[in-house]
Amino acid sequence: MAKNKEQKRTRGSSSIAEKDVSDEMILEKLSKIHEDIKTLKEELKDEIQAVKSELSEATKSLSAVWEEVQSLKQKNKDLQDQCDGTTRENNKLNEEISTLKNRLIKLED
Repeated sequence: MAKNKEQKRTRGSSSIAEKDVSDEMILEKLSKIHEDIKTLKEELKDEIQAVKSELSEATKSLSAVWEEVQSLKQKNKDLQDQCDGTTRENNKLNEEISTLKNRLIKLED
């Protein structure tokens, strides 16, 4: 019986040693996971910063394009107004020419 108790103690101490090794392995793996998460977190921060930078550049570019579009719209409006004014003036001159032609025709008769 004494031998059985000794065997049980041996098994028990073996079990404790296995548990310590198992705990150590778990801690190692957790430490590795923690390091991986830390690395991934830094990579994610860098990528987010790069995206922010690209977005900022795209926004600036879009703003410049929008300003150019607005400028071209204004120029187009100005040209259209000028064209409309010229057309009105041309119509007015054509009416005057018609009136003068009619007078001339009456004078010739």
